[in-house]
Amino acid sequence: MFAKFVVREMSPIPMVSIRYTIVALTLFAMLAWRGEKLLPPRRTWPALFTMGILGVCINNVTQFTGLQYSTVTNFTIIATLTPIVTALLSFVLIHERLHRLQWLGICSSLCGALYLLSNGSLAAILTLSFNIGDVLFFTSQVAWALYSIIVVRIIDDVPPLPSSPGRVC
Repeated sequence: MFAKFVVREMSPIPMVSIRYTIVALTLFAMLAWRGEKLLPPRRTWPALFTMGILGVCINNVTQFTGLQYSTVTNFTIIATLTPIVTALLSFVLIHERLHRLQWLGICSSLCGALYLLSNGSLAAILTLSFNIGDVLFFTSQVAWALYSIIVVRIIDDVPPLPSSPGRVC
C-alpha cells in the first residue's frame, strides 16, 4: 500500500533506481565492514547480471508501474500466483518436480489469500476486473520466478548477502 502512495508522487524508474542505489551502497558497506569480498566470482557475473535485470529492473518497474493502473488487491491476488508460476517454470526450465504435499501447500495458500481478499465472497472474486496494470503485475511475478530459479544455479558460489538485494529491501 505504501508503494501505491509513492508511485503517485514519483515515477517507477527513478523510484527503483534510488531504492536500489541505497541498497547497493548499504550492501557494499556491510560487506566491506565484515571484511568480505566485494565482488563475486567472475563465472557468476552473467547469472547475477540476469538476476539484476529480472529481479530489480523488470520485477520492480513492472510492479510499480502496474500500481499506477490497478489496485493493491489485484496485485496481492496476482502475487499469490508466484509459487505456481515458479513451480511451473522450474519444471519446464530445470525439470524440478514438486510433490503432492507441495502442490497442496501452494493451492491452499492461493485459496487462503483469495478468501481473505474477498472476505469469503465468491461474488467478489467473480466481479474482479483486470487491466494493463494486472498484466504488468503478472510480468513482475514471472520475472521474480525466473530470478528465483537462477538463484538455485549460483547459491553455492555466491554468499547470500551479496546476492540478495531484493530480499534486503
